[in-house]
Amino acid sequence: MINTVIAYDNFDNEIGDYFNRSYLHLDELRNQTTISITGIDGGNCSQTSINDLIPLFNQSPFVFVGLSHGTDDGLSLRGIDYYIQQNNANLFLNSFFYSTACHIGRCLGDILISHNCKCFIGYTDKSEVPLVPDYEDLFIECELHALKNFFLTTKSIQVLYDEMIAFTDEKIIEIANVDVLEAMSLIRNRDRFVIIGTDDDKSLTSLDFSV
Repeated sequence: MINTVIAYDNFDNEIGDYFNRSYLHLDELRNQTTISITGIDGGNCSQTSINDLIPLFNQSPFVFVGLSHGTDDGLSLRGIDYYIQQNNANLFLNSFFYSTACHIGRCLGDILISHNCKCFIGYTDKSEVPLVPDYEDLFIECELHALKNFFLTTKSIQVLYDEMIAFTDEKIIEIANVDVLEAMSLIRNRDRFVIIGTDDDKSLTSLDFSV
């Protein structure tokens, strides 16, 4: 069983529907017997909720997913309040931390790793959502590609990250002749993703997170 906690700010006034759609993209894996998903919706994206919940999981390897806004300084994930930041980064020891929040790979990723988070994937700058709603599923599929396949395969995190970049490249080519602006947004997203961790930790697979 892979214990997985997903925080998704579906209450956000601007792109709450996008965060919710991202959550549902992952939640469809819930019926698989190897995955246990605990969702934290927008009404509970607070530091109090996180501080109460995460200690129930962090004594063993687990996956944490943050689908919300990030702060411009790259130091916090933001929902009701700054629900993950430096002062509670220690809670994420033993985690594979994956976030689509803006800027979060700039600073918080390294802070989490310094507190024994096993591996981190996230954006170093602004993450972009499509201008045309019809492309939302495509953008979500690209930015969550590595994570979803982490659950579905036994490939290493590094291999999955590389495959996500290659998959996004394919989708960029597909839509470039149809909508150049959306293709450019997808290019920027691709170039802003980062993976942080030691080589050994980047070699971890879903088998290493099964408890």
